[in-house]
Amino acid sequence: MDKGPALVCQWADDVTTARGYFVIDRTVNDLCAGGIRMCPGLEVHEVIRLARTMTHKLALLGFPFGGAKAGIDYDPLAPDSTVVLRRFLRMHKGFVLDSWLANEDLGTKEAEIAAILDELGVSSLFQPVVLRAREPAKLVDNIRKLGNLCTDGLRLSELTTGYGIAEVTLETLQSLRLEDKDARVSIQGFGSVGASVARFLSAAGLRIVAIADADGTIYSPDGLDVDLLLTKRDRWGVIDRSRLLDNYWKLPQEDWLSLDVDVLVPAAITDAITAANVDFIRARLVVEGANIPATAEAEARLFERGVVVVPDFVANAGAFGLAAAVLAGRVEPEGDEGLAYISKQLRSATRMVLALSETEGITPRQAAIRVAEEKSATAQCEF
Repeated sequence: MDKGPALVCQWADDVTTARGYFVIDRTVNDLCAGGIRMCPGLEVHEVIRLARTMTHKLALLGFPFGGAKAGIDYDPLAPDSTVVLRRFLRMHKGFVLDSWLANEDLGTKEAEIAAILDELGVSSLFQPVVLRAREPAKLVDNIRKLGNLCTDGLRLSELTTGYGIAEVTLETLQSLRLEDKDARVSIQGFGSVGASVARFLSAAGLRIVAIADADGTIYSPDGLDVDLLLTKRDRWGVIDRSRLLDNYWKLPQEDWLSLDVDVLVPAAITDAITAANVDFIRARLVVEGANIPATAEAEARLFERGVVVVPDFVANAGAFGLAAAVLAGRVEPEGDEGLAYISKQLRSATRMVLALSETEGITPRQAAIRVAEEKSATAQCEF
């Protein structure tokens, strides 16, 4: 029987109106991992769902960590958001030192979290693993190398999630015997995840015809120039409309979902696809780049219509998958080797999930959860 999360903590800032939550879904080897989300209106039930998703994500790839998640109900664009995040981390420092591998999520950045923890006397985002390592000095060096890896002038940490989503998309198109070349794609979100998805899928030959950000949807039936748009976005993924090409259409934000495309990649917010808008979807494939971007009812409706939905914890496991692999000593912190590892692991997991879904007549999410739970029972500490 599912007993729910192992731990739920609530935090109230003593300076602002910010409220925060820290949830451990479960621990494996006394360890858990999950990012910190900051957005207005965030509620504890969402953080609980996200923590469970992290458990499944890490278990699916066979890593010896449980799932966790932190969330702060506050505007990340507020001028004092960094000091709010600092007060939240100071209150939860004990977890970061002992059991929680923290990282970025929607509204936060890895470098910012690492800098705050360093100020608080925590030398690494992976401190609990360092303390347990047989060779801590070597592990610290590998973590440093991983953090400094760059590809095409960008930090690998900014690309790995999007790269993994792109690889899962390509593998799914092949598994479904759908032609991937020139397939039309609509992406919600153009932050580090959505932008890297667009970059890699475009390089693979798919047409990115629509990108939605906070200000609306940019659309061109002939395909968008992804490299051009990358130069026109701010640090939060909002594209400067004053510098768009004349043949780009400026549509309402919600139109990203209903366009005539082959693939949808929701890579921004939770519950972007719901019972209220799911019937507008015309795509044959939905690859969930964000964490829990669709409600359970919406996923069920899509399954009934024959639309394949690759669940979030399969599609977006790239970043944590690579970090966990380096921590476990399964891969060296090298750029090409790391991307090759992500591709192999996520493509294999995708094939396994899709095959089980087809054989058993269950949704890809149900299939992925079954595989994750089976792997979780055998996860072993490797440090």
